[in-house]
Amino acid sequence: EVPVGGAWSLVFVGCVGDVPREFSGMMMKGGGGGAGAGAGPSISVEDDVDLRVEKPYIVMKEMGRRYRNRRRRRRGSMIREGEEGREQPTSSEYYHRFTNGTNPREEVEYHRYRFELRVPAATFGRNATGPQFEDGSGDGIIRDFRRVKLGVPSNSTDPTEAAVQNHKNLQKALDEGKDLVISPGIYPVSDTLNVKYANQVILGLGYATLVAPRDGSPCILVHPRVPGVRIAGIMLEASKQKGKTNSGRTASSSSSSSSS
Repeated sequence: EVPVGGAWSLVFVGCVGDVPREFSGMMMKGGGGGAGAGAGPSISVEDDVDLRVEKPYIVMKEMGRRYRNRRRRRRGSMIREGEEGREQPTSSEYYHRFTNGTNPREEVEYHRYRFELRVPAATFGRNATGPQFEDGSGDGIIRDFRRVKLGVPSNSTDPTEAAVQNHKNLQKALDEGKDLVISPGIYPVSDTLNVKYANQVILGLGYATLVAPRDGSPCILVHPRVPGVRIAGIMLEASKQKGKTNSGRTASSSSSSSSS
C-alpha cells in the first residue's frame, strides 16, 4: 500500500501491476497546518519509457568460511585475539568471527565477506518497463570496493574547518578516479565537488547531506562531455550565503535547495 498522507511526492517510472494513481481525494488526506494545509503528495506515473537508469547499490557477498582452533593453529602457534589468520582481508573484504562459549580450545568459525558496488546498466524500450533482477551476470557493472572511497563527515567542531576538510577528502577521491560512497551525516563543503571522469558514481547512504558552499556555488558539478556519471541518494542543502548589498554592507541570504 502506498502512503498518501506523507510529505513526499511519488514518481513511478516503467512500473507494472497495481500502480497507484492520483485522485482528487488525496488533497484531503494530508496533514499539517498553515498555508496549504491538507495538501497531500502528488503522484506522477510514466507508463511507457524509452530509457530507465536505476541507481547503484552495494552488495555484501560471502566468499567462504574457515574453521580454526581458537587456541592453536596447525603448526602449534597461538592465535591472538582478533587475528583472522595468515590470510589478511583486502580493503574490500572483512571477516566476521562466530563462536559459542568461552572454551579457549573451541573451534572458531570465520566468515569472509566482500563488498561490491553494482551499477545497473541502462535499459531501453521494452526492457525499460517492469522489474529487473540482476545477479551480477547481466549487463551491469560490478566494481570492487578497492576503487571506492567511503566518505565520512569531518569531526571538527569549527564549521569553516569542517567544510574545508570535507571538500578536501571527497574531492581527493574523485580526482583519483574513485567512486564515492558517502556515509550518513551532514557535509558542509567549502567548494564545489568536481566530477571529471566518465562513469563515476556518487552514492549517498542514509540521507547523506551536502551543504552548498557559502559563495553560492553548487554542491556538485559534472564537467561537460563526461558521460555516464551516476549521482543518487544525496540530499543537497542550501547554505547561508554572504554577499554585498548596494550600500556595501554584508548581507546574508539563503540559496535554493534541492535533492536527488
